[in-house]
Amino acid sequence: MTGPDAIKLFLAFVFFGFLSWRWVCRQKGRDKTSMDREHSATRAVAQCGTVWLPKFDRWVKRGAEIYLPAGDGLYVQRIKKRRASLFRKTLKKWLLKDGAIVNLIITVQDEELLKKAREEWQPWKDEQPERFRVFILHRDRVSGPSAELTRSQIEVLDTFHPVLLVNSQDVSGNAMWIEAYHPVGSKFAYHVQFVVPADTENDVRFTEYKDMYRQLLQGSHVEELKSKVRRSMAA
Repeated sequence: MTGPDAIKLFLAFVFFGFLSWRWVCRQKGRDKTSMDREHSATRAVAQCGTVWLPKFDRWVKRGAEIYLPAGDGLYVQRIKKRRASLFRKTLKKWLLKDGAIVNLIITVQDEELLKKAREEWQPWKDEQPERFRVFILHRDRVSGPSAELTRSQIEVLDTFHPVLLVNSQDVSGNAMWIEAYHPVGSKFAYHVQFVVPADTENDVRFTEYKDMYRQLLQGSHVEELKSKVRRSMAA
C-alpha cells in the first residue's frame, strides 16, 4: 500500500468513526426523550432509581402501595451522592406527604450484603414502621407444595426487577417500571420498560406481578425487618 492510499484509508476510518459517534449520540438523545415523555417507553440501559422515581411520582396517591424489588438492597450506596439524595428524598415524600406504603424486597443471599442492607434501612423502618416495609426472602427456608416455584421466583428477582405502583383507590393510576436485567452490585439496569397507567390497565403482567408479590411476601421464608423503636400505647 502506497503512502497516499494509507492516508486515504486513515481518513476514511476517521470519517466513518465520526458518523458512528454522531449516530450513538442521536440514539442516546432519542432514548432520553422517549423516557421523558408521559407515555410508555423502553430503554436499553438506565441508571434505574433516579429515572423511575420521578416518573412514578405524579401518580403516587394517598394509600398507594409500591412494590420495589431491590436485589441486595444496596443500590443507594453505589450511586453518586446527589442521585442517592434524590432517591431517598422521593421515597420520604411518598411515605410522609403522600401516605404511601413502600415494600422493599431483598432477595440476594449474601450475609455480608444482608448485614449492610439491614443497617441501611433500619433507620427508615424505625421512622416509618407502618408504611415502610423491608422483606428479605430466604430461598433456603422455602417449604410447602409450591416450594420449587417459590424458590425459582426468588432467584429470578435477584436480577429481574418489576417495580409496581398500585393505587387501590384508583386503578387508572397503576404503573410499572420493569428492569429485565439488573445485575447484582450494579447501578445500571438493562432492557428497561416504563408502562404508564393508561397502558398498565390492559397489561396482564401487572396482575401477574402483583399476585406474585403478595404470595411471595408471606410464609416461613420471609424475614420482615422490625422497628427497634418502642412506642407507647398512646402513640
